[in-house]
Amino acid sequence: MKKRLLLIRHAQSQANREGKIQGWLDSPLSEAGHMQARQLSQRLACEFDIAKIFVSPLSRATETATYLGRALDIPLAFDANLKERNPGPLSGLTKQEVKRHFPEVERAWANNLPRPHLTGAETDAEFAARTQLAIDLLLAQTKNASTTAVVSHGGTLNQMLKNWLDIRQVGRLTFSFFNTSLTIVDVYPKFIRLVLLNDTSHLGVTYAQGKPSYPQSRDAR
Repeated sequence: MKKRLLLIRHAQSQANREGKIQGWLDSPLSEAGHMQARQLSQRLACEFDIAKIFVSPLSRATETATYLGRALDIPLAFDANLKERNPGPLSGLTKQEVKRHFPEVERAWANNLPRPHLTGAETDAEFAARTQLAIDLLLAQTKNASTTAVVSHGGTLNQMLKNWLDIRQVGRLTFSFFNTSLTIVDVYPKFIRLVLLNDTSHLGVTYAQGKPSYPQSRDAR
């Protein structure tokens, strides 16, 4: 019997809008991010029977999950292991600032190489181990044949899939996750199934009486 996990990246934050690396930087949602979070919550409330909501305690994830919790009348369960990877001194910098102050990091990114270790930053092994702790807790607290929502961060969701699929690739992120994207993973006793990846079809859609309404094209008559 399967357990279904809805993996959700937070809505756009102020730092996202400004092009800054976040990590553990606690940036709130932007105005556009609040709109995205509302659209996401309306979709999920319409399409899924969600029993639990686990969330990273960073503001951008918490604010996103709050919309969903209110729509479903479900309390949020916080797990610090769902936080984004800690990039140490890169937090709050733009890519241009990284290139200027940490050229060895920019070269690693450009050539898809392992990132050099920075004081205060999590290593690949530390981040993978922390993410596995989050996975173990999620699965332990998700009942068979039920659905759990997980509101987290792009790097964390990427590492979760890598852990499940035993992908050892280093360098750039293996999977992309846009703001408020939905990824669905069905977890069976002996295998997992990736059902949906990085879907944002709810953005730009309005909901009325529990049903999606798509805007007409300019040529519609």
